[in-house]
Amino acid sequence: MPEENKNLEVSPEEQKAEEEAQQEVKDEELKETLSKEFELDPEMDEEFLDKLVERERSHREKLSGAIRQKISWREKAQTSEEPEDTPGKGKKPVEGGEPDIDKLVDQKLAERFEARELESLDLKDELKEEVKDLAKLKGIPVREAAKHPYILSRKEEVEREERVKKATPGVLRRVLLRRAMIPPNL
Repeated sequence: MPEENKNLEVSPEEQKAEEEAQQEVKDEELKETLSKEFELDPEMDEEFLDKLVERERSHREKLSGAIRQKISWREKAQTSEEPEDTPGKGKKPVEGGEPDIDKLVDQKLAERFEARELESLDLKDELKEEVKDLAKLKGIPVREAAKHPYILSRKEEVEREERVKKATPGVLRRVLLRRAMIPPNL
């Protein structure tokens, strides 16, 4: 924590630079400064100087806004320091230093029931994986995921492919059929 506080401290030079950047400068002063910097004649290059003044003013406004935001964030960080006892982001405070056993047991039981239901479904292994993924993705039970239109259409596709494979004669069967059809040479 001491290192973080050290980063939040503002040096006098930085504070002075922030104050100077936030000060509003009049258009005439800005026009005079720019004409000296770019060695322009204020009367002859008046249109060009006006454009430069406008651009410089918009840059200063943006810079001033960024500095104000930086200062406000620094102040928030200094006022809202967390005590060292509190857990970091994403961690839940744990009572007595032990995890909630009931929740862990419930979670394990739910996982086992889902796995058992998945195995009891009359589906091919590739479809079981898809059902499991769909249930997990949508946060629904496995039984409900198995009745999902996507899974039903995939089941029909797999069954159709199996019927086609069974109906198509294998290589050995084709060879035997060809031999049976070709009359022997006499």
